[in-house]
Amino acid sequence: MKYFTSKWWSETSLEEGDDTFERYRAYINSIRSKLPPEVLRLVEGVSLHEGRVRSVALDAKAALLVLKLDGFDYSPLSEGKRPTNLQIALRYEGVSAFSVTGKLNTWFKESELGYLEIEVLGRGKFEHRMLFCSGDEITIRFRNLMSSVGSQGIFHWKDVIPLK
Repeated sequence: MKYFTSKWWSETSLEEGDDTFERYRAYINSIRSKLPPEVLRLVEGVSLHEGRVRSVALDAKAALLVLKLDGFDYSPLSEGKRPTNLQIALRYEGVSAFSVTGKLNTWFKESELGYLEIEVLGRGKFEHRMLFCSGDEITIRFRNLMSSVGSQGIFHWKDVIPLK
């Protein structure tokens, strides 16, 4: 993690005037034109904060990784309503690296997601980093992303846009 590190999370109070969110938002704004619609949707459309990983499937030969997670749509909060639970599937294609700190079976289904970052590594190359409440991290380097967002356990691959 470059912005939302374990050290930052454990030592920073949001009330202290920390500018980490503003710096990350400025970075996203600076790369917005390089982000394909599906990645932008992931960054701005749904929240994985406080979500949980439900399954991980890696096919190293095919360079394919699928994460299924529980997440939230926080938009109802603006109307005084509760957030909506969502089931989210992320299909990473052209995976060149997948790393997990900690023990997969320790945090899997037990630790909530804290913060996420997307970085442009080069033309058509991206990195997605996830920091868990346990302090563990997932890092995925990929070329293409597809996502599916549904409710009540129903997954439909929709709005499938290959990254360029």
